[in-house]
Amino acid sequence: MNIVHGLSFVDYLALPGVNQSLIRHALPPWGTMAHVKDVRDRPPDLTKWMRMGQLVHAGTFDPLRMMDEYVVMPSYELDDDNVTANGAASISKATSYYKGRVVEFQHANDGRRIVPGGEYDDIRRMLDNLAKHRRAAEYFSQGRPEVSLTVPHPQTGLILKGRTDWLNMDAGYF
Repeated sequence: MNIVHGLSFVDYLALPGVNQSLIRHALPPWGTMAHVKDVRDRPPDLTKWMRMGQLVHAGTFDPLRMMDEYVVMPSYELDDDNVTANGAASISKATSYYKGRVVEFQHANDGRRIVPGGEYDDIRRMLDNLAKHRRAAEYFSQGRPEVSLTVPHPQTGLILKGRTDWLNMDAGYF
């Protein structure tokens, strides 16, 4: 088994081999390699909860990645300049002002994942609560975060890869 510490998530994805998230789509009784191809060709849309989970995960196990990959979008709908077409004050996300500010923000932050301000507030509270959790603090006091693993399958030689959130070899858990 090959254990790699400190590999970015992007570099992990570039490693040769297949991971559980992909290969499970080929498992019987319903899975086929056509399902694997479909998932690779058309990744699922991220829901709000999936986005939030990814950010909590990054904030907990890989904070530098969080700072590099994510940016919080201001709540432009609350700006004083957000008005309707007839000039009335608005908190709508359907106004030209709001849509224009969002497009500007997206262009200014091309390549980064944009997190709406309200979601960020929820995520921050989750991270704060996790940091205060006694048992979680014990688990995360020793070991390493975001450890990438690769191993050849004994019968086929296919490279299997995985990424564990936390690895503590001394205590024997991941």
